[in-house]
Amino acid sequence: MNRISERLTDDYFKITLPGTGVGGLEVSGGGNNAWFAYVAALNLLGTPVLFTRNNLLVSTLFQAGVDGKKKSLEKHHLFPKAYLKSLGYGDNMINQMANYALIDWKQNISILDAAPSDYYPIVCEGMSEEVIRKMEDENALPHGWENMDYPKFLAARRKLMADRIKEAYQKLLNNC
Repeated sequence: MNRISERLTDDYFKITLPGTGVGGLEVSGGGNNAWFAYVAALNLLGTPVLFTRNNLLVSTLFQAGVDGKKKSLEKHHLFPKAYLKSLGYGDNMINQMANYALIDWKQNISILDAAPSDYYPIVCEGMSEEVIRKMEDENALPHGWENMDYPKFLAARRKLMADRIKEAYQKLLNNC
């Protein structure tokens, strides 16, 4: 346990994990250990799927037999690909892990290529400010993210994702 504590310091969660180093969140692609740690944290912390209205948990959609003909849980670009391409961003920036969120496939289809400032108010329609804030906190989204400059959003979200991973790590330590 001491070796783990020596490695997973506050600096690790504040600097290394949100950064560009090996295993950090500032990378592009399908996933690395930091992404898998984030997904594990969502599961461990009992996080509802982003944009859900029925508190459907991420962990529920990972259970065997949940998928039908369509994959139940999808990795969604919060700032959609086509939208970012229209702003001149390349694949390396578009596919940053901080731009991904796990959502229900039905929500992913309804969002398509709209700007976050266009689709987010529609997705949140009828939700109270308290529910929206809770959803954002649980899914490591900075408040007002839908109107943020994309690079600033990525930096802010990486820090929040690292905070969620740390929260899950602390929960595991407390249960040992």
